[in-house]
Amino acid sequence: MIQVFHNYNTVLNISKDKESLVVFKDLNISETIYKLAELYPSEFILWCHTELVSFINYEQIGTICNSNSEIISYSNSDENYISKNIGFVEQSIFINFSKEVKFATWQMSSGIGIAHSDVFSAVKNTIKPVKDFDYFLNSVAKIAMPLGVFCYSDPNLLRDSNKDFTFNHKINFTKLFKFVSEHYKKIWLLVLLVCLVFKKGKFPIFALFKSLFYSKINTEKVKIKDFHLLTTNDVKYSKDIDVLIPTIGRKEPLYNFLKNLSEQSILPKNVIIIEQNPIKDAASELDYLVNERWPFQIKHQLIYQLGACNARNLALKEIASDWVFFADDDIEIKSDFLEKCLENAKKYKQQVFSLSCLLRQEKKSFKTSFQWVSFGSGASFVNANAIKNLKFDSKYEFGFGEDADFGMQIRNNGNDIIYFPAPEIIHLKAPMGGFRTKVTRKWDNDLIEPKPSPTVMVYKLTYDSEEQLFAYKFMYFFKNYNFKNLKKPIKNHKTAISKWNRSVFWAQKLMQE
Repeated sequence: MIQVFHNYNTVLNISKDKESLVVFKDLNISETIYKLAELYPSEFILWCHTELVSFINYEQIGTICNSNSEIISYSNSDENYISKNIGFVEQSIFINFSKEVKFATWQMSSGIGIAHSDVFSAVKNTIKPVKDFDYFLNSVAKIAMPLGVFCYSDPNLLRDSNKDFTFNHKINFTKLFKFVSEHYKKIWLLVLLVCLVFKKGKFPIFALFKSLFYSKINTEKVKIKDFHLLTTNDVKYSKDIDVLIPTIGRKEPLYNFLKNLSEQSILPKNVIIIEQNPIKDAASELDYLVNERWPFQIKHQLIYQLGACNARNLALKEIASDWVFFADDDIEIKSDFLEKCLENAKKYKQQVFSLSCLLRQEKKSFKTSFQWVSFGSGASFVNANAIKNLKFDSKYEFGFGEDADFGMQIRNNGNDIIYFPAPEIIHLKAPMGGFRTKVTRKWDNDLIEPKPSPTVMVYKLTYDSEEQLFAYKFMYFFKNYNFKNLKKPIKNHKTAISKWNRSVFWAQKLMQE
């Protein structure tokens, strides 16, 4: 492992295996990193501010970063180098994240961090080295993350995050606008300016003007090497799998899926089926569960309460295996599906991943593995420990957002969610059952229609930063504005505000229950 110690702007010391190396005095920190990646292509590179050196957690470094496709850093400051204002531009989960656990984010810190030389070699011809090392690291991660490099903030890099020295290097407006210009579409420069003016009372017009001269970084030449662990992975993975299926009125599609499961090269141990029927005391439709023999135990419950959140929570209580496959009742999988899921878990040393789930005729948009922004409750493979004591929040019942919320619960527990393009799931999108009934929500009879949906607002209020919520509101109004509004602009604007406020009202009511 190569160690680079610095003081924000200058490299002070470089060492390899406790032996000092020559410092390249004519190079800045970014240039030094590129040079070291070239000279030592098989090594990890650790960087650290000189004030934090005594806090480096050497005992865990080998387990914190042990692949060629990771970049991990940590800042103990409340605000990252890329300030909270980036929330005006990006709505993803990578912006407002917990500093208490390992969390997926492209927001890097020069305070302390580690990555393999492969990461820097992959972007060397695309990202120019700059004097501001924090800017450089954030640019590297922002470019590399969607291409398959796993990026994290991890407090375990330091032995004690509650130290006297707080690493607090922040971006200025000129560099912020430059960063947006280089990594987002140009329209976001205008959104950023508008939000800064109306939310923060700032008017950095010079920063906006200067940023127009920077082009968005072209990532075509970035070639990320295939992921592989660089430390011995001798962990024995259990092959005990439970399959969790909520179902309602889909007798035949569910039967076909059970047949798929019965043909797996690694058979599930239990198949947990929560059957919903709104007709009180009605008998189960699923006669084949007892009339046929199955090569796994079936745990079947017939309930007379509708709701996917409730059904999945009942199923979660029945989990008895080390792995859980969250499945829909109208999907199709190949006979080696569960086996390949276990292979992915071992290869990537991951606990949670969502899989490609498309209609048969749909073309796959994502062909590489990368850090996912949500969670698919009908297409995910999860280690039971990662979801221990978690449940789907009933606030989202009959609305939108329960999957995303469950995903955030998983992340706040210290687990990442990876998207895998294979093995594939075919979504048959079977017709709804004949006894589906329309559910009346509390706000359906409100005199003012809440927009956006109150359940979406619950998610935004729970997980978004103040800046993200303001930008979402601005963009929501902008996207829903049309030429009809021009006839009575003041009246229509007041109507939009009323609907938004009503959504907030109902969201807060849900959050208090």
